[in-house]
Amino acid sequence: MGVLFAAIIGIFVLRELNDLSVVKWANGTHPLTALLVIMLSVAILGGGVFNRETPLRRALFLSCFVISCGHLYESNVLGTRWIMETVEKVTGGVNPDIFTGSNTAIVIAALSLGALLRRRFERIALIIVLAGLIPITYAFLSYTLGQSGGYGAMSPMSLMALTLLAAAKVLSFSRTAYLRPILTNTVWARFARGQIAAMILGVWVIGLLGTEIISEGQSEWTLSAVISFFIVTILVSGPRIARVERDNRMMARELARKVVLDPMTGLLNRRGAIDYLNDVSAPDKADVALDPARKVGVILADIDHFKRVNDTSGHQVGDEVIIDVARRMKECLRASDVLVRWGGEEFLILLADCDLTGTLDTAESLRSAVAQHVSWHDPACGNVHVTLSMGVAVYNVAAVPSVDMVIREADAALYMAKFSGRNRVQSPILRLN
Repeated sequence: MGVLFAAIIGIFVLRELNDLSVVKWANGTHPLTALLVIMLSVAILGGGVFNRETPLRRALFLSCFVISCGHLYESNVLGTRWIMETVEKVTGGVNPDIFTGSNTAIVIAALSLGALLRRRFERIALIIVLAGLIPITYAFLSYTLGQSGGYGAMSPMSLMALTLLAAAKVLSFSRTAYLRPILTNTVWARFARGQIAAMILGVWVIGLLGTEIISEGQSEWTLSAVISFFIVTILVSGPRIARVERDNRMMARELARKVVLDPMTGLLNRRGAIDYLNDVSAPDKADVALDPARKVGVILADIDHFKRVNDTSGHQVGDEVIIDVARRMKECLRASDVLVRWGGEEFLILLADCDLTGTLDTAESLRSAVAQHVSWHDPACGNVHVTLSMGVAVYNVAAVPSVDMVIREADAALYMAKFSGRNRVQSPILRLN
């Protein structure tokens, strides 16, 4: 913003010193150009960071567009200079060799029209603004390639001011779906920015070489059009490519989630549980020092006589029983507890910060809830209540070297529960080494 204000101040200085040229064959800045640049600057800066729409801004944009189009019409169709002469009279006259060129008017008209159309026709507005870069690029190439007839009446100071205005107007689209993708840190955005930079440099080098072959003026217009068309193509394709990248990231996250989740119940599967247990079994040393008695309750639960469900009513009913058991147990657990489909009709429950008494109580609550609320229909004898056999163990993080040992202990207790008649909770019998 400070640079833009400096450019405007520079135009006022140039207005007073219009005979001074940075390049010996360059045009000066006409008061009409200075007036339009100031109006356009106020309109662009008046929107603030969030590009707010106000009646004053729209009036300034509309005035710039009308004056620029009027100047283009009278100078190219009517062959008059009434608008420039009117401004000259107000400002006290000017060097007769200095005038506002058609290229300057085209830039200001494009920037103004883009601003007016942005609210309702965002993509068209951006394309119009980018089209306004063609005369700017053409003048820049003409100056840098030493083509005195290529920049028309656009002076170096006018070129600098219009470049800053065009940049500010293009960046006002940074929050839109068309420009935002190229400003991100995605692979496509970095590639696109590199392409644009390489293309601009390459085109300039080609133009430097081509000026010796192509007639003056033709190479600059051609290269300017190529640059603008390339930028428009990248920006228009940006939202589609960004959307593809976003979909790919979402798909990757979804695949990663599905790898550790059981598709039928939505619970962690054995792989997900192993990842969780690895984290629990290798805690940070500071955590162990603060809580050497940290414990995790471990419950292995198995649905009793599950084979009978599948053999009698089919696998679909068996799947429904597993889903109902999982849902009922999940409703009885805390948010910090972990419920895992360990395999087939077997479940693993991990209870954070829970001793043996708490683990036994929780297991009994789960067994009772399932026995009371989960059932399936046997065609021969009607509804049959589902029961669980459960083995319990406790993992002491500081004392037990391996969580696998504790799971084997819970599995041994589960086997004892089955052997003792099923539908019961069995505490650990012995610790396996």
